[in-house]
Amino acid sequence: VDYYHRRTGILLGHDLARAVELAAKMDAEDDAKGAAPPPGSFEAIARAWLASPGYAKKAPRTRTLERAYLDNELRARFGALPVSAITRPVVIRLRDKLAPRAPVKARHVLGVLRQLLQHAVDAGMIQHNPALRPGLAMPKARRQVWPKKSIDAFLEVADPRLRRAFMLMLYTAQRVSDVLSLD
Repeated sequence: VDYYHRRTGILLGHDLARAVELAAKMDAEDDAKGAAPPPGSFEAIARAWLASPGYAKKAPRTRTLERAYLDNELRARFGALPVSAITRPVVIRLRDKLAPRAPVKARHVLGVLRQLLQHAVDAGMIQHNPALRPGLAMPKARRQVWPKKSIDAFLEVADPRLRRAFMLMLYTAQRVSDVLSLD
């Protein structure tokens, strides 16, 4: 698998961990080179959030995903705006625009926005967070369950690594990505 830097399209290599590390370094350098954003702007709070210890403590994959939502969705919409201009109606319009087409993406974008605006609250830039509880519907619970005979049939033909991963998912209810990362 080839990994590329989202902003520049530069090939970062084939190792995910190394690619995430290089992308973060390139993004930090880009942020440092750029002119200082106006104080109180969305861009200023975005840079402060990205430099915060709370963001740095997140898993590399989480940082990469949140950075992508920030860069591709939020900065384009709110970059130079004052944070105080992002009101509850603005958040609701964003939700209503994203949710019908891509409900999972909407949840993630609004989650990143909520974290950024909470950072603005904590910094004293705004009084309250307008992105709290944006009213997105929870995804429907899965209803498909394999019957015992299907499980047995799969286990009978699966290779040992898949069998082990399947059993872990079946009995621990872990996500597929988490189980596959164990091996």
